[in-house]
Amino acid sequence: MKRKGYLFLAAALITAASFIVVQQSNRSIAIASVVKWCRLEAFPKSATDITIKTEGGMFTRSFRFSFLARPEDIKAWIAKSPGLNDAKIEKDQKVTKYIISPGGGAAYAQVLIEDNKVSIYSYWS
Repeated sequence: MKRKGYLFLAAALITAASFIVVQQSNRSIAIASVVKWCRLEAFPKSATDITIKTEGGMFTRSFRFSFLARPEDIKAWIAKSPGLNDAKIEKDQKVTKYIISPGGGAAYAQVLIEDNKVSIYSYWS
């Protein structure tokens, strides 16, 4: 009986470790895709509360990202990001919207910035 318990525990640990490795791999792929599609510099080192949502299937793929960072780091990130530098900019009282000419075969790319929050949306179809 003890042996079955150990085998079950080992199987559960291997499954959990595999899930974590796959999640990290998917996260890295998503980040690389968004950086390429939106023609962005790597996210600021001060970025926190990073959320990533992947949507789509075999024929479409979209990513929604958001993160928080210090305003001065966001300004430096904007200055280094080619996609943001030549984007069409729309502003309202609180939000600046960058409509980016996408790269890497993407069909659409945009970045919204409000204070210290950055939201990114891009898709390929």
